[in-house]
Amino acid sequence: MIKLNEEQEKDFQKLMESKWTQDKVKGNNNYGTPKVEYLKELLVMDIPALKKATKDKIWLSAYANNNARSDYHYQCDLCYIICELREKDLYDRLHKQVVEANT
Repeated sequence: MIKLNEEQEKDFQKLMESKWTQDKVKGNNNYGTPKVEYLKELLVMDIPALKKATKDKIWLSAYANNNARSDYHYQCDLCYIICELREKDLYDRLHKQVVEANT
C-alpha cells in the first residue's frame, strides 16, 4: 500500500471527486490489485518517472488495442489524469513523442 504525503493526499482527494476518475479506478486490475493503487503510484512519482511511465503506457495501450480488458488502457488513462494535474499538455506532448518514435 502506497503512502501519500499531505500534498499528494489533497491531490488524490481532488481527483477522486471526479466521476471519470472514480470510474477508472473502480475495481481491481487483472492481477487482483485495486486499480486505485496505480493512481497513488503515479501521484508519488517525480516528473521524469511520470514521463517514462506515461510514454510506456501510451505505447503498451496502443499495442494492446485488440484487447479491451488490458490493464494498459486504464493505466494510460490514469497517466493522462496525473499529467494534466502536474503540467497542462504534458500528456499530449508525450503522446506526440511516442507516435513520432514509432512511425
